[in-house]
Amino acid sequence: MKRASSRQSDAEHAPCKGSSYEINSQLSVGWIAKSLISWFDERGRELPWRSDRTPWGSLVSEFMLQQTQLARVVDHWPRFMAKFPSPRHLASSEESRALSAWEGLGYYRRVRLLRNAAMMIVREHSGATPTSVSALQGLPGVGRYTAGAVASIVAGERAPIVDANVVRVFLRLGGVSRSADDRLAVQWCWNQAERFAEVSRSPGVSNEALMELGGTVCTRRSPNCSACPLQKCCKARAEDMTEAIPLPKRRAVRSRVYMFTALSVSSRGLLLEQRSPSGLWGSMWQPPTVESAKKLSRASVAKAFGLSSAELHVRDRVLFQTTHRAVEFHIFDASRSPSSFPKSAMKLPRKCVRWKDLPAHALSSPLRTLVAGLAIEREQ
Repeated sequence: MKRASSRQSDAEHAPCKGSSYEINSQLSVGWIAKSLISWFDERGRELPWRSDRTPWGSLVSEFMLQQTQLARVVDHWPRFMAKFPSPRHLASSEESRALSAWEGLGYYRRVRLLRNAAMMIVREHSGATPTSVSALQGLPGVGRYTAGAVASIVAGERAPIVDANVVRVFLRLGGVSRSADDRLAVQWCWNQAERFAEVSRSPGVSNEALMELGGTVCTRRSPNCSACPLQKCCKARAEDMTEAIPLPKRRAVRSRVYMFTALSVSSRGLLLEQRSPSGLWGSMWQPPTVESAKKLSRASVAKAFGLSSAELHVRDRVLFQTTHRAVEFHIFDASRSPSSFPKSAMKLPRKCVRWKDLPAHALSSPLRTLVAGLAIEREQ
């Protein structure tokens, strides 16, 4: 066989050309784009941000979809957009309100960056979300992928996109046996994505179809190759390598963090303090908490709170894992009421929050579950 040509006409009429799919080979991107558009027209999922495409709505969805399961975004996006239907609404809001609206999506740094981006949109773009790659990449938190996704899908710009789904699809099509975080493999995927966007008759649709294929058919585990519109030109399928490509990523080592939390309650409410802006769960609310890299005795925890050991009673232990940390919560009931609880040694803002007002305060997922349980106990 002859090596596949990079010209659209050749690629569209000879989808499986190419005897070699080494890392520097080129996929038949013209045929791939054409096939994916036809497939997406029939099989594309109905998602809330697809039914009413706007630059702002698309930008919000892309921020949410970073490192978050799609099902969660489907649930959160409409509520977030109802509260912040434009950049002006988010830019003028308190950070605490934005954090609260983001609760459950994790990686809260994203909503801070989105809020900063909204401020810049108001300040430098008269409140209208830009749709060009260059302007989008000037916004906080917007990288090459997000800019390309919004610019191509909303405005039809011939911009490439590469995310985890796209990397997996391209590596399998090319039979490239490398991990999805391999620098050379990722750059190769960007090269293919650039050609893909250039030859497509509708780059936004084909880009979205490419991501859709990776999310629904060419999945990480148990890919449904029989339902794939590109199966005839997939090197990994031809060599029975779909489960082996991409190679496994190097596993991140989770550091263990210990959090010792004291519950100080009264008939009025629960004592909360606000975490510092930086770090894990920045600016979110929590009951008074001592954080440590090692496990502490109850006496040490009590001393850190300014209490005696007799004023802390063991309640529960909860393990919560993030991508980079294993957080071990040790929960105590405190004998002291919110009004008499010692002041924070870290001088963190504190207040007694009424039970009915707790839902309006942004808490981490494990603490939200804990506080919800407390509220139920109070009602019984």
